[in-house]
This record gives sequence, C-alpha cells and structure tokens, in this order.
Amino acid sequence: MHMLARGELMRFHCLAAALMMVMLATACSAGTGEDTGDDGAPGGTLVAAGSRWVQTRDLSREGGWTQQLEYAVRYALPSAHPQSMTMYMARFTMADPFHVDVHDLNTFDIVEPRLIEWPDTSLAHEMYGLAVSPDESHVAGVLSTVGGKYLEILALEAEGPRALLTGFRDVTGTDVVWQDDTKLLFSMDLTAVDDPAVGDLSGAIVAIDLSELMAGGPEGQVETSILVGFGADDWSGVADVHSLALSPDRSRLAYTSSGDIWVKDFGEPGSGPRQVTTGPFPHRGAAFSPDGSTLAFVEYVAEYESSVFLIPVNASEPLLIDSDRPEGRNYRLDGVAASTILAWLPR
Repeated sequence: MHMLARGELMRFHCLAAALMMVMLATACSAGTGEDTGDDGAPGGTLVAAGSRWVQTRDLSREGGWTQQLEYAVRYALPSAHPQSMTMYMARFTMADPFHVDVHDLNTFDIVEPRLIEWPDTSLAHEMYGLAVSPDESHVAGVLSTVGGKYLEILALEAEGPRALLTGFRDVTGTDVVWQDDTKLLFSMDLTAVDDPAVGDLSGAIVAIDLSELMAGGPEGQVETSILVGFGADDWSGVADVHSLALSPDRSRLAYTSSGDIWVKDFGEPGSGPRQVTTGPFPHRGAAFSPDGSTLAFVEYVAEYESSVFLIPVNASEPLLIDSDRPEGRNYRLDGVAASTILAWLPR
C-alpha cells in the first residue's frame, strides 16, 4: 500500500542533500466546465505522442487518429501547454546547445523556432522530462549525462534563459509537472536522505517551492514537500513512478506506479491515493479531461500495439484494463501507436 506523508515539508539543499522540517499548507480550487459528446461522455481532442508522430483524435467524430507532426523520438521531446494552445518541442542531438521550438496546437506549425536555447548542454545527451510553467516564465527539464540524470529549471528572460536551479542529481524521476507558477512536482528517491521528515519512506512524489529563488532568495535551497510517500515494499526506484498529470483545477494528481494508475485528491485532507486501474500491461501517459471527470491513458503493450482508454476518475475500485479480454475492454477507445497522452483539449 502507498504511504502518504501528510503535512510534511522538507528543505532540500540540491547539492548537499540536507533537509529540515517546516510546515506544509495545501490548497485546492474549483472545477471547470467542458463540452460533451452526444452520449454525454467528455468531448474534445486528445493529443498523443511517443512513436514518431504527434497525433490527434477528435472525440466528437467517428474515425481514428490524425498524424500531425513527425519527430525523432530519441532526439526530440514534446510537451503540451494547453493554457496557451502551444506545444514545446525540445530537440537534442550531439550539437550543443539543446533547443526548444514552439508549435501551434491547432496547426502544429512552428510559431517560434528555437525560442529556448538550453545553456551548457555540452555534456548532456538526452532530455527525459520537459514542462513549462502556466505563465510561461520558467521551464523545467530532466537532462541526462554520462554521470546520471539531473533537474534543471530555467528562467525565461528577455536576455535569454538563465539557470535558476540545477540539482537533484540521480534522485529525480523522468517526469515533471507544474502545480502552479512556482511549484514543480516530480518523483524523488529518498533512500540516501537522512532526515526525520523522510521517516521510513524510500521514495516520494514531491513538490518544490521555487518562490524564494524566483524572488532572488538564497541559491541552492528549496522547500520540498512530500505529496505521496512510498515505503520500501512499494518503491522500485524513480523510473517506476512516472506519468504525472494534474487535473485542470490542480486539485488532483494522477500518476503511474508499478504499471497502474493512481489518483491523489488534494481536496481530501488525510486521504491516501486511490488505485484506479489494474491489468497485465502497463498503463501510462494519463491526461485529465477538461472538466476533470475522466482520464485518458495508454495501455502500452509495444510501440505499435497500444490502446487508449477513457475511464471515470471517481471509480469506486480499480478498473480492469486488458485489451486481450472482453471484460477488460469496456473503456477502450481504440488502438494507437503512442506511449503518452500529451493533452486533452476542450475543442
């Protein structure tokens, strides 16, 4: 069972890994509306990626997926930004520096080529996570070098991008997501952290508060809160906890752990995360519908043998997801060559 470390906050020094206890406050907000299909199911458009193409699926029409943008999976990484109806595409080859293009989410044309040139990537060879803050003032990336993975956050300034934080080396997961303009969420390995706030946890989904750094505060330290904790029996490393996704109102967090999807409701103090899927194949790359009532995700069998499912977020028990069995196909939309749902757009 997942363990929840409620109300615990750490101060994490990204170089020395020193921690101290402080207080944690959590807030939640109201829901949003969206159009629905003729059958009452959430409508809109899914955006998927992970197999050469960024693809879309209009849920209001019959038909399959439309290939919109081709890219090299091992040398590029897309990240949707629904607030601005844009998609950021990081591109990384042996050339230095890595750079990020901005695409229109309606046409998928490049609207701002090389908007971001990532500083000092001469030793980096790949980017595993990319997320732009809601106000588009900061971008976070998980980069990899021969020495391991590390988290870097850039301030996007008129003079060019500036590194705000570089650290969490070898302890951060591959996915990052912004809870708001100053808080970033990711999975973190805690096995080497010696602090009372950690207790007997081996890993966690954490939130780092960057407001002090953004305001010009001391470098090298950020307040780090534990949102979902994992004991030794549930923790197989940061690679096993991924596909973090927030509902549009930021009140719920979906993530994949050990191949199943879980949901943590921030509006229910004291409650632990709920397992919402179970099945023989990994479930990954979830995205909430615009009204927050439904999750779209990929049942990943192989690159060209995957399916998309749409399930209610408030399921009372884990739903069986298995494309190979009739009873496991109740929520199946269709097949797709993809590994993640980048976004669920309202249109």
